[in-house]
Amino acid sequence: MDKNYGDVVVGAGEVGLVIYAEPLAKAEFFERVISGARTDTVYVDFDLMYSGHVASGMLPGRDNVEVVVPGRDSVRKAVAGAILRASQGNCLVVIDSLNGMRRVCRGRDDAAANTALMMLASFARQSGASVLIACAAIRDSGSEWWLSPVGGRIGVLGTGVTKLYVRPADDGIEIEALAGPAEGGYPNSKHRYAPH
Repeated sequence: MDKNYGDVVVGAGEVGLVIYAEPLAKAEFFERVISGARTDTVYVDFDLMYSGHVASGMLPGRDNVEVVVPGRDSVRKAVAGAILRASQGNCLVVIDSLNGMRRVCRGRDDAAANTALMMLASFARQSGASVLIACAAIRDSGSEWWLSPVGGRIGVLGTGVTKLYVRPADDGIEIEALAGPAEGGYPNSKHRYAPH
């Protein structure tokens, strides 16, 4: 992927949780990751931000990016397609976002959604695909992350997940690696990037 992100973005067979509070910081982060990806990307856009920016011309469309915009009745098909693609390896799968996925499901299939994400992570690890899952979240006083504003603790993917916190900075965005596969975090875990 983009050499600027090589030390903090997931590699082949890894899963990352991209935590954010500011949607524009998340959008800039994903644009940088996608523009530097050397593999095909499947972008499952529950939040409609990325697909909206591409449709309006604010972001360029790319031949190696398949944008999937699931509706309430096509969530299972969209996630199943992402799982199938991840099982084939050599790709990046972006789920944007866990909050949007739960909103589209409207609480009726939370268990199925969680199971599907765990299956996506498992297939990606086995095949060498990379997965990034975005979620808007806040941290409580006990350092637990909670989905914002819908609530619910973020723990669906278990351990072995790279957790990145993306936030705006005066000169672009800042990415903090909160924990890696060994759950110990990373040395020098804060990185700043100027606007793209």
